[in-house]
Amino acid sequence: MGRIKEKPKIIHRPSTNQILTSLQPMPDYSRLLLANSPDKTYGEFLHWLIDKNIYSEEDRKVSIKQIASDFKSDASKVTKMIKDVYEDIFVLNFDHPALFQQDGIKVCLYCKYFDSHCSFCISLPVLPREHETVNFYFVNARMGTHHFWIKRGRA
Repeated sequence: MGRIKEKPKIIHRPSTNQILTSLQPMPDYSRLLLANSPDKTYGEFLHWLIDKNIYSEEDRKVSIKQIASDFKSDASKVTKMIKDVYEDIFVLNFDHPALFQQDGIKVCLYCKYFDSHCSFCISLPVLPREHETVNFYFVNARMGTHHFWIKRGRA
């Protein structure tokens, strides 16, 4: 009898620049993280990023080396802090989804792309219907895409 060959899993591994560009359109998520996790090691760095208004610079690409030199730190430490901020926003959303659901219709998005998956609770101004598409740029670094198709909606 033949042996069944397992397919390798396709899991997205983001670069630091992908994480940074995923954080840029959502500065409120970083502010929520800073307000609800003040004792984290990256607190000073995150406060500096918000004060420098790095999130509004969507038109130009900001390099990690430039951020590290402006913050007067090592590039490897800045890379680790950016990754920690991104992951901790997902943890905060899982633990306290009400912080991310203010005005509008409260929804939980369950995103899947190849073998990568995540969930994120947010508020939307309108509820998307089945077979429509949604662009959610914040999960781009985790999933490898920001464009999702609504398979099933539950009330």
